[in-house]
Amino acid sequence: MRKILLVLAFLLSFINTTKASHAAGGELLYTWISDSTYKITLKFYRDCSGIPEPGAMTCYCLNMCAPILSPNSCFTINLNKVTSVPNGQEVSTGCPGYPSTCNGGTFPGYREWIYENTVTLPSRCNYWKFYISESARNGAITNLFSPATQTLYVEATLNNQYAQGNSSPYFTVKPVPYVCMGNPYNYNNGAIDPNGDSLSFSIIQPLSSPQACNVMAPNIIQFNTANGTFNLTNNPLSTNNTFNISPITGQISFIPNIQQVAVVSVLVKEWRNGIQIGSVMRDMPRA
Repeated sequence: MRKILLVLAFLLSFINTTKASHAAGGELLYTWISDSTYKITLKFYRDCSGIPEPGAMTCYCLNMCAPILSPNSCFTINLNKVTSVPNGQEVSTGCPGYPSTCNGGTFPGYREWIYENTVTLPSRCNYWKFYISESARNGAITNLFSPATQTLYVEATLNNQYAQGNSSPYFTVKPVPYVCMGNPYNYNNGAIDPNGDSLSFSIIQPLSSPQACNVMAPNIIQFNTANGTFNLTNNPLSTNNTFNISPITGQISFIPNIQQVAVVSVLVKEWRNGIQIGSVMRDMPRA
């Protein structure tokens, strides 16, 4: 079997080698139900060698139109682990015959856990932000500085002043945690917008945040300059500057050139009549 290479974070952070580290990645989505009520969904990717997944997750709802620290500026809801559908399924390793840590093997393994709840927004705003922050990222990540001290942060935004009944884009392709070193690799998250709005795609710096309300701007996790020359243009992980993402289709291509554990985040913005009405992130690893 060829050397297996990296862990990218496209709104997901996967590989964690310490027992306390379990937050491998994730994405936060919302679905309009009626009036100002939305279903918030978190897809959380847990490292099978880490601690158990939480029974519930805290989602922070930040109203960027309200005065900071006012009673209406931020509130929380509990996202509960879904029991009505199959939950905790393993994300395929892509390596038949090589069992993962989810099934008694040694290769890193990850399970997808889904958390949901509904929220009724008290007002309309051109910038609602929903976010979660979960500790801790994988200490083995090679392209980020001091990853074990950072949280996994993912967010979604909504302009319900202009688009009250909007649902966020969602991903139809599960994250693929492994790619082979030296081989050209192509991947698409399969983002679809249920309202038929236009989407644009970009790579952003992975983020971290305190577990608190009123986080106006999360912390950018800097690249680890000791392990290579990284940038968001064509080398967010070690690819010898071959990394590319289409801003129109979200198609990603690169050739990983060393053995590594890397994280990259994908941002999907949603547009209607030239106005941005929402966004989602996917934090996703590769190995």
